[in-house]
Amino acid sequence: MLKKIQKALEETPRLKAKQIAKITGLNKSEISVFLRENKEKFSQDGEYYWSLITPDNLEVKLESNWVDS
Repeated sequence: MLKKIQKALEETPRLKAKQIAKITGLNKSEISVFLRENKEKFSQDGEYYWSLITPDNLEVKLESNWVDS
C-alpha cells in the first residue's frame, strides 16, 4: 500500500484520499486510515489534500515559549 500511495503522490502531488483510491485501486477508507497513521511520511492540508513529506517541504512548528532569549 505504501509504495502505491507514494507513487500516486509523486506523479500527482496534492490528492484527496478518494483520488488516491481511484488511481491505486485501493479502498478509500483503508487509505485514509493508512495516511493518518503515517503522518511522518504524508501531510494533509486544510482542504483535505494529501502530499508526500519531503525534505524541501518539511515544516517544524515550535511552541511560542520553547526558546528562551
